Amino acid sequence: MQNHGHSNNTRPEAVWLFGMTLLNVYGGDTVFCLRGIRALNSVAHTKKDLKEIITKTLEKNTYARPHMNQLFRYPWFRDSPCFERIQKLVHVQTGKFLNLSYER
Repeated sequence: MQNHGHSNNTRPEAVWLFGMTLLNVYGGDTVFCLRGIRALNSVAHTKKDLKEIITKTLEKNTYARPHMNQLFRYPWFRDSPCFERIQKLVHVQTGKFLNLSYER
């Protein structure tokens, strides 16, 4: 399967699955009864960054979906108490650190 130009071997379908996982975790099972933006808006208690992350990961155009390094640049991830653990896991698995410049 092609990588569609995504760096770091992030496949577009993996990014989409990540977005669906976030949507389910933060929206619960009820989001699957709704369609489109209504499902995302039902996650009212989430931060703006998280909504943007979910929106971008669920982009229909696979070429327009971000790769994981781009997603991890959002403050929602960077400011998370778990982020240091994520960074360590990535390093153990890949031998690399996430490239987290503050640009999106």
